[in-house]
Amino acid sequence: MIVVENKPEVPEVPEVPEVPEVPEEPEVTVKNGLYVDEDGEIRYYVNDVATYAGIVVDAEGNFYYINSSKKAVKNCKYAISAAKANGLVEPGEYTFGADGKMIVVENKPEVPEVPEEPEVTVKNGLYVDEDGEIRYYVNDVAIYAGIVVDAEGNFYYINSSKKAVKNCKYAISVAKANGLVEPGEYTFGADGKMVG
Repeated sequence: MIVVENKPEVPEVPEVPEVPEVPEEPEVTVKNGLYVDEDGEIRYYVNDVATYAGIVVDAEGNFYYINSSKKAVKNCKYAISAAKANGLVEPGEYTFGADGKMIVVENKPEVPEVPEEPEVTVKNGLYVDEDGEIRYYVNDVAIYAGIVVDAEGNFYYINSSKKAVKNCKYAISVAKANGLVEPGEYTFGADGKMVG
């Protein structure tokens, strides 16, 4: 056996202090889509903001209607416009259950006939009215227009009576020539057209 004398002393190693754990930052979740919130209400979120979304569909194919309260409607019938049907269902009246899901009959939503609204025509321009008079309209209102021209290039003079002048000579001012004719005196025929 070998004995070592004068063995150098090994200094004591100080204890390393324990490094405190750094808490993990909570994962930030931005809500996008359909959620059941803590209050039990079903809402549709876009970038963490509850939204009036209209018809939406969940991953299982169930339809919900998120109305202006920004919550799914429940236990009711609700009329859905084309704008809020979002191309997912036809516009019409639908029934929603206590769970907010659309009640589907035979795997199809109920779609009642929606009558088409009649087309509304607003008069703008030159018209021959039912009484046979020629008038010039702006947004459905007959106006004193001065010289006007029809699609065929015929000139008419709509005076303060808001009708085309007929069978007469008429003096046209610069203001009422509308840049279509030179100011002066013109003749108009029985049909209201300028003849010379």
